[in-house]
Amino acid sequence: MLKGVLLVRFDSKLGPIPEGMFPHDFIDKSKIPEISMQIWANYPKTGESGFTMVHFNGVNLFGCLLYDNDEKLGSYSIVSFFEPSAVNEIWGKFEDIKKLIEIINKKIKEEMNIQKALQELYENLMKITAKPMVSEVLSDNVYSVFKDVFENMSSLILTIKNVNDDNLKDRLLKEAENLSESLLTLSILWGGREIATLLIHRLLSLLAQRKLKFNEK
Repeated sequence: MLKGVLLVRFDSKLGPIPEGMFPHDFIDKSKIPEISMQIWANYPKTGESGFTMVHFNGVNLFGCLLYDNDEKLGSYSIVSFFEPSAVNEIWGKFEDIKKLIEIINKKIKEEMNIQKALQELYENLMKITAKPMVSEVLSDNVYSVFKDVFENMSSLILTIKNVNDDNLKDRLLKEAENLSESLLTLSILWGGREIATLLIHRLLSLLAQRKLKFNEK
């Protein structure tokens, strides 16, 4: 079902440039320029970030594409490629796939090695597309523990908000955000839709608090 993942950067002078892929040979190297041009052709005209699905005729695969901009990378796209026969199943898991790509995208922006990030993305996508979701067999006790963890995260965030030292508060909020995203990834891999939704609300609350703090300065 899942074939591989690719990151393409768009240079204003040189055009689309592949920056990394995993596995390294999942696409014939001779097809990379054609695929890169098709990715570039679908880049939002406004230059804003976005997410879409595209069929690549040259290799008979379809992809889930995230488009974004970064000071270091410029405009780029992260693409996960799937066999066309799996389109309906992938569509059913579209939101989970989107979230996993977004989490890896954030890690890349925070200086994570691109090849390492793509390998992590591939492994996580493989876990949710290559076998039944674990949630189908999760016990009530395990599910309850997950919910308790997220509730504790919420309490932790509220406690951090009361820290007076701005530098310390910022570091703690950053660590809480990273932990929340790790838990979100875990919940997606385990098929915890309700848990993931709860965590997303916690993340939004955390991010809103950080934004408010910086706006007050």
